Amino acid sequence: MKTVVCSHGFGVDATARGMFTDIAAAFPGIKFVMFDYNTFDEARNMTVRPLPEQAQLLNEQLLRAEGEIVLLGHSMGCAVAAMTDLSHVARAIFLAPPGNGSFSKEHFAQKFGGREGAVYDPEGMSGIPRRDGTTTYVGKEYLDTLDGVDIEQLYEDTASNLPLTVICAADDEILAKANLKVTGANNLAIPGDHDFTGEARRGLITKLADLL
Repeated sequence: MKTVVCSHGFGVDATARGMFTDIAAAFPGIKFVMFDYNTFDEARNMTVRPLPEQAQLLNEQLLRAEGEIVLLGHSMGCAVAAMTDLSHVARAIFLAPPGNGSFSKEHFAQKFGGREGAVYDPEGMSGIPRRDGTTTYVGKEYLDTLDGVDIEQLYEDTASNLPLTVICAADDEILAKANLKVTGANNLAIPGDHDFTGEARRGLITKLADLL
Protein backbone atom coordinates (compact mmCIF):
# COMPACT_ATOMS: atom_id res chain seq x y z
CA MET A 1 0.00 0.00 0.00
CA LYS A 2 1.24 3.46 -0.91
CA THR A 3 -0.06 6.71 0.55
CA VAL A 4 0.68 10.14 -0.86
CA VAL A 5 0.21 12.91 1.72
CA CYS A 6 -0.31 16.28 0.02
CA SER A 7 0.96 19.56 1.46
CA HIS A 8 -0.71 22.54 -0.26
CA GLY A 9 0.65 26.04 -0.66
CA PHE A 10 -0.26 29.52 0.55
CA GLY A 11 -3.81 30.78 0.35
CA VAL A 12 -5.38 27.74 -1.33
CA ASP A 13 -7.52 24.84 -0.16
CA ALA A 14 -6.52 21.22 0.39
CA THR A 15 -6.64 20.43 -3.33
CA ALA A 16 -4.17 23.16 -4.32
CA ARG A 17 -6.79 24.67 -6.63
CA GLY A 18 -7.51 21.24 -8.08
CA MET A 19 -3.94 20.26 -8.86
CA PHE A 20 -3.79 17.52 -6.24
CA THR A 21 -7.18 16.12 -7.27
CA ASP A 22 -6.04 15.98 -10.90
CA ILE A 23 -2.88 14.15 -9.86
CA ALA A 24 -4.84 11.74 -7.65
CA ALA A 25 -7.28 10.98 -10.49
CA ALA A 26 -4.33 9.95 -12.67
CA PHE A 27 -3.14 7.37 -10.13
CA PRO A 28 -6.26 5.49 -8.92
CA GLY A 29 -4.20 2.71 -7.38
CA ILE A 30 -2.58 5.07 -4.86
CA LYS A 31 -4.24 6.55 -1.79
CA PHE A 32 -4.02 10.36 -1.66
CA VAL A 33 -4.55 12.33 1.55
CA MET A 34 -5.50 16.02 1.24
CA PHE A 35 -6.28 18.35 4.12
CA ASP A 36 -6.55 22.07 4.83
CA TYR A 37 -3.91 24.00 6.74
CA ASN A 38 -6.15 27.04 7.03
CA THR A 39 -9.49 27.91 8.58
CA PHE A 40 -12.57 29.29 6.80
CA ASP A 41 -15.51 31.36 7.98
CA GLU A 42 -19.10 31.04 6.72
CA ALA A 43 -18.33 33.29 3.74
CA ARG A 44 -15.31 31.11 2.84
CA ASN A 45 -12.86 33.82 3.85
CA MET A 46 -9.60 32.14 4.80
CA THR A 47 -7.29 32.72 7.76
CA VAL A 48 -3.77 31.38 7.23
CA ARG A 49 -2.21 29.52 10.14
CA PRO A 50 1.43 30.25 11.11
CA LEU A 51 3.92 27.86 9.52
CA PRO A 52 4.81 25.99 12.75
CA GLU A 53 1.11 25.20 13.25
CA GLN A 54 0.89 23.99 9.66
CA ALA A 55 3.92 21.78 10.23
CA GLN A 56 2.23 20.25 13.28
CA LEU A 57 -0.90 19.49 11.25
CA LEU A 58 1.22 17.82 8.58
CA ASN A 59 3.06 15.80 11.20
CA GLU A 60 -0.27 14.50 12.53
CA GLN A 61 -1.29 13.42 9.02
CA LEU A 62 2.03 11.65 8.46
CA LEU A 63 1.70 9.75 11.72
CA ARG A 64 -1.77 8.53 10.68
CA ALA A 65 -0.76 7.52 7.16
CA GLU A 66 -0.26 3.85 6.39
CA GLY A 67 2.05 1.89 4.14
CA GLU A 68 4.81 3.47 2.09
CA ILE A 69 4.43 7.21 2.60
CA VAL A 70 5.28 9.69 -0.14
CA LEU A 71 5.07 13.41 0.70
CA LEU A 72 3.95 15.64 -2.17
CA GLY A 73 4.31 19.36 -1.51
CA HIS A 74 3.55 22.40 -3.64
CA SER A 75 4.92 25.92 -3.21
CA MET A 76 4.83 26.99 0.47
CA GLY A 77 3.64 23.47 1.27
CA CYS A 78 7.21 22.39 0.50
CA ALA A 79 8.52 24.80 3.12
CA VAL A 80 6.03 23.41 5.64
CA ALA A 81 7.19 19.89 4.77
CA ALA A 82 10.83 20.84 5.31
CA MET A 83 9.90 22.05 8.83
CA THR A 84 8.20 18.75 9.70
CA ASP A 85 9.43 15.47 11.18
CA LEU A 86 9.79 13.31 8.06
CA SER A 87 11.14 10.20 9.77
CA HIS A 88 8.09 8.21 8.63
CA VAL A 89 8.34 9.34 5.00
CA ALA A 90 9.87 7.09 2.33
CA ARG A 91 10.50 9.92 -0.13
CA ALA A 92 9.36 13.44 -0.94
CA ILE A 93 8.48 15.41 -4.07
CA PHE A 94 8.50 19.20 -3.94
CA LEU A 95 6.70 21.09 -6.70
CA ALA A 96 7.71 24.73 -7.33
CA PRO A 97 9.22 25.25 -3.86
CA PRO A 98 10.10 28.81 -2.78
CA GLY A 99 13.75 29.70 -2.34
CA ASN A 100 15.17 32.14 0.18
CA GLY A 101 14.35 35.07 -2.11
CA SER A 102 10.64 34.26 -1.92
CA PHE A 103 10.65 33.42 1.78
CA SER A 104 10.43 36.80 3.50
CA LYS A 105 8.04 39.53 4.63
CA GLU A 106 9.50 41.71 1.89
CA HIS A 107 8.52 39.28 -0.85
CA PHE A 108 5.07 38.85 0.68
CA ALA A 109 4.55 42.62 0.73
CA GLN A 110 5.72 42.97 -2.88
CA LYS A 111 3.55 40.10 -4.13
CA PHE A 112 0.33 40.76 -2.25
CA GLY A 113 0.48 44.17 -0.60
CA GLY A 114 0.04 46.07 -3.85
CA ARG A 115 -3.18 44.34 -4.90
CA GLU A 116 -6.19 46.59 -5.22
CA GLY A 117 -8.10 46.45 -1.95
CA ALA A 118 -5.29 44.72 -0.06
CA VAL A 119 -4.38 45.73 3.48
CA TYR A 120 -0.80 44.98 4.48
CA ASP A 121 -0.18 45.24 8.22
CA PRO A 122 2.97 43.39 9.37
CA GLU A 123 2.12 44.17 12.99
CA GLY A 124 -1.50 43.06 12.85
CA MET A 125 -3.80 41.35 10.35
CA SER A 126 -3.27 41.67 6.61
CA GLY A 127 -6.12 41.08 4.17
CA ILE A 128 -5.73 39.95 0.56
CA PRO A 129 -8.75 40.13 -1.79
CA ARG A 130 -9.14 37.08 -4.03
CA ARG A 131 -10.64 36.66 -7.50
CA ASP A 132 -13.62 34.72 -6.13
CA GLY A 133 -14.65 37.65 -3.91
CA THR A 134 -13.30 36.21 -0.67
CA THR A 135 -10.50 37.59 1.48
CA THR A 136 -7.44 35.76 2.77
CA TYR A 137 -6.31 36.97 6.19
CA VAL A 138 -2.70 36.70 7.26
CA GLY A 139 -1.65 37.53 10.82
CA LYS A 140 1.60 38.87 12.23
CA GLU A 141 2.42 35.39 13.56
CA TYR A 142 2.54 33.99 10.02
CA LEU A 143 4.62 36.84 8.64
CA ASP A 144 7.10 36.64 11.51
CA THR A 145 7.85 33.00 10.63
CA LEU A 146 9.03 34.06 7.17
CA ASP A 147 12.07 35.94 8.44
CA GLY A 148 15.26 34.42 9.77
CA VAL A 149 14.73 31.02 8.12
CA ASP A 150 17.20 29.59 5.60
CA ILE A 151 14.58 27.55 3.75
CA GLU A 152 17.04 26.32 1.14
CA GLN A 153 19.17 24.83 3.92
CA LEU A 154 16.09 23.06 5.26
CA TYR A 155 15.54 21.57 1.81
CA GLU A 156 19.14 20.36 1.79
CA ASP A 157 18.63 18.84 5.24
CA THR A 158 15.56 17.05 3.89
CA ALA A 159 17.54 15.71 0.92
CA SER A 160 20.23 14.40 3.25
CA ASN A 161 17.67 12.36 5.19
CA LEU A 162 15.47 10.90 2.44
CA PRO A 163 15.18 10.79 -1.37
CA LEU A 164 13.92 14.21 -2.51
CA THR A 165 12.87 15.27 -5.99
CA VAL A 166 12.46 18.98 -6.68
CA ILE A 167 10.40 19.93 -9.75
CA CYS A 168 10.60 23.59 -10.71
CA ALA A 169 8.23 25.29 -13.14
CA ALA A 170 10.23 26.79 -15.99
CA ASP A 171 7.76 29.65 -16.43
CA ASP A 172 7.03 30.29 -12.76
CA GLU A 173 5.43 33.72 -12.39
CA ILE A 174 5.29 33.68 -8.58
CA LEU A 175 8.71 32.80 -7.27
CA ALA A 176 11.74 35.04 -7.16
CA LYS A 177 13.99 32.04 -7.93
CA ALA A 178 12.24 29.58 -10.21
CA ASN A 179 15.41 27.62 -11.05
CA LEU A 180 16.08 26.44 -7.51
CA LYS A 181 18.70 23.70 -7.18
CA VAL A 182 18.81 21.75 -3.92
CA THR A 183 22.07 20.00 -3.08
CA GLY A 184 21.52 16.27 -2.71
CA ALA A 185 18.13 16.28 -4.43
CA ASN A 186 17.00 15.11 -7.85
CA ASN A 187 16.48 18.54 -9.44
CA LEU A 188 14.16 18.80 -12.44
CA ALA A 189 12.58 21.65 -14.39
CA ILE A 190 9.57 21.23 -16.67
CA PRO A 191 7.45 23.66 -18.69
CA GLY A 192 4.66 25.36 -16.78
CA ASP A 193 3.54 28.21 -14.58
CA HIS A 194 3.58 28.07 -10.79
CA ASP A 195 0.46 25.89 -10.62
CA PHE A 196 1.31 23.78 -13.69
CA THR A 197 -1.95 24.76 -15.38
CA GLY A 198 -3.19 23.78 -18.84
CA GLU A 199 -0.95 21.47 -20.85
CA ALA A 200 1.71 21.75 -18.16
CA ARG A 201 -0.54 19.73 -15.83
CA ARG A 202 -0.31 16.77 -18.21
CA GLY A 203 3.45 17.13 -18.35
CA LEU A 204 3.63 17.19 -14.57
CA ILE A 205 1.51 14.07 -14.23
CA THR A 206 3.67 12.29 -16.81
CA LYS A 207 6.76 13.15 -14.82
CA LEU A 208 5.14 12.06 -11.56
CA ALA A 209 4.37 8.67 -13.12
CA ASP A 210 8.12 8.00 -13.01
CA LEU A 211 8.37 9.13 -9.37
CA LEU A 212 5.28 7.69 -7.67
